[in-house]
Amino acid sequence: MSEQLDKRLIVKENSFIDSYWNLSLASHKVFAAMLANIDPTAPEPPKSITLNKKAIQDLDTGLNRVTIHKQASSIIKELMEFKVSFDPEDLGQGIYKHEGFNIFESFSYKYKEKDGKKEILSVELSFTDKALPLIYGLSENFTKYHFEKIKKLDSPYSVRIYEILRRFHPIKSSRPASIVTMQLDELKRKLKVLDKPGYKRYNNFRQEILQRCQKDLEKNTDISFTFEGQRVGRSIKKIMFIIKHNTSTVEEVKEGTVFPKSIDLELFSKVGQVLPNLSEEKKKLIFNAFAKDVIKEALFEFALAALDKKIDKPQQYFIAICKNKQRELDKLDNKESDSYDWTDTSWAENVKFEV
Repeated sequence: MSEQLDKRLIVKENSFIDSYWNLSLASHKVFAAMLANIDPTAPEPPKSITLNKKAIQDLDTGLNRVTIHKQASSIIKELMEFKVSFDPEDLGQGIYKHEGFNIFESFSYKYKEKDGKKEILSVELSFTDKALPLIYGLSENFTKYHFEKIKKLDSPYSVRIYEILRRFHPIKSSRPASIVTMQLDELKRKLKVLDKPGYKRYNNFRQEILQRCQKDLEKNTDISFTFEGQRVGRSIKKIMFIIKHNTSTVEEVKEGTVFPKSIDLELFSKVGQVLPNLSEEKKKLIFNAFAKDVIKEALFEFALAALDKKIDKPQQYFIAICKNKQRELDKLDNKESDSYDWTDTSWAENVKFEV
């Protein structure tokens, strides 16, 4: 029996992803779980959130009970003090405007003192007016990912790099890879290590953070990446990332031979009839990778094309149609306004897709 996947979605405005902030691994997972429990399309934003040991346990963050018992007080304190900052705005004449704000307001908290130390027991938090637009009421310019994908990550840097890269390679992206180049100092600033002496040298940063995160993401998430330092003069100043869907850990493969949830068995059978040489496993990958309506549209379009001409590579042709239609569906979901002729299949003539 396959492990139940955590389908809770974390949704953040892209400027939040791009901002500068720092949380420990435990606090980051707790914060992410809090966001995953918020419906960004609900009629009203959440009024307040109460955090204590039991509430943190109920958030199902993947943290064990011992960690929660030991770190609950520090997690609460971190979130009470959670701030973000953004790139300074150049106003000219050497003057810059730097903006930042608190994520939460704390109404009240309870604590106990023991041996001269304060242990925070519980707190009631609400999002500040400036923070709410970053996580609520989003219709465009946002990034989303399943909480499942960060549950097993073992470093706060891994969690941060995951969402930074996910921003450029969305969950349903039909691109085989996305390429993004970042300024090295900008990335260090986002990871809050720019001023840490141990990471001044690029080789240390590469080995201690980038390579460890690379292994962590490949092992535990649905994306993987390669990277290359780019020189300006004699020094590495930029990092080029190549981001791919991680086919060794994505849900399609993780679920193995089981059917995707709520699979349409009749539609599954039709795909087998149209593509008799397509293996059962590859059919299941298709149903995990594409929306049901996309597969229905693709079957219809494939049938029309087959009436007009002989299709030399039917599997590649069918999957290429699915990929193209999924891309357009994603655009509609994100309210992009690009017009598109869904009956145009000219793009499929030269498509290359390994099956």
